[in-house]
Amino acid sequence: MILSGLLFTFAIATQGFKLVNQQHNYEIQKVQVTRLIDRLENDAWNYQIIKATEQVLTIKNLKTDKTYHLGLWGHCLCLYRQDGKFLSYMLQVKKVNFKQLRPHLYDMTLQFTNGAIFKEEIYINGQKT
Repeated sequence: MILSGLLFTFAIATQGFKLVNQQHNYEIQKVQVTRLIDRLENDAWNYQIIKATEQVLTIKNLKTDKTYHLGLWGHCLCLYRQDGKFLSYMLQVKKVNFKQLRPHLYDMTLQFTNGAIFKEEIYINGQKT
């Protein structure tokens, strides 16, 4: 009886730990998504969207005249150049979806491997500075 009570208590504690861990991971992902959106929008004056598909945004940096692709590479959301160099923004991304809402305004949906889903709007102006 005591053993079954201990096992039951352990099972409840383990489940509680899993919920706390999931919430912690969600909060970390929320911060990462916010930072990504902030970075894209802060640099947006130098960016111009060349092409937008559901999985990839093709972006041209008007200042450096380089073209980038923002999309998935495995389970990694990356910004990669045509010369092969890339920046890893987020890991454990299962699916990404881009949709143009209006000129310069895009909807980005990120689904993570743990089931968390974030839907954000990105404003990319594309004016030369």
